[in-house]
Amino acid sequence: MHRGVTLIMASVISLLAATAAAAYADEPTQSITENGLRVHYGVMPATKAQMVERGADASQKGAETTPGSSSYHLVVALFRSNTDERIKDATVVATVKGPKGPKGNAHSRPVTKRLRPMVIGDSVTYGNYFDMRWRGVYHVSLTVTQKNESKAVKASFDVDQQF
Repeated sequence: MHRGVTLIMASVISLLAATAAAAYADEPTQSITENGLRVHYGVMPATKAQMVERGADASQKGAETTPGSSSYHLVVALFRSNTDERIKDATVVATVKGPKGPKGNAHSRPVTKRLRPMVIGDSVTYGNYFDMRWRGVYHVSLTVTQKNESKAVKASFDVDQQF
C-alpha cells in the first residue's frame, strides 16, 4: 500500500514539475549541450518548487536559504551527452548573475550556491533558490564534478526572466 502511494505521489510530482517548468519556459527546449554534458534546466517560483520538494526524499531537505517572494528555484537535470545516461552522483555549483539595469550596472552581484540533489523515485535533479526579482536575462554558470572524476565540467546558459 505504502509503495503504491509513493509511486502515485512520485508520478503526480513529476507531472507537476514538468507542467510548472513548461509554464515558465522561455525557450522551446531549455537545454544545452557543452563539454560532453547535456543540461536540461528550468526556473520556477519558489512556492511551486516547494510543492515538488515535499515529495522529494526527506534526507535531501534543507535549502541554503529560505525562499522569499522574489525567490525562484533553479533546477537542472544532467546527462552524459554521448550515452544519454542520467548523472546521479555529481556535485553541482551554480553561479547566477542578475540582469543589467538601465544604467548598465548589474542589479545584483553574482551569487554562487551548491545545487542540492533532489531524489524523486529513481530520478535525480539538482536545485536551489536564487533571488531573481528583476526582469531581464540572468546568466547561469554551472560547475559539475562527477563522482570518480578529477576534472570539473563547466556549462553556462541564460534565463530570460519575464515573470
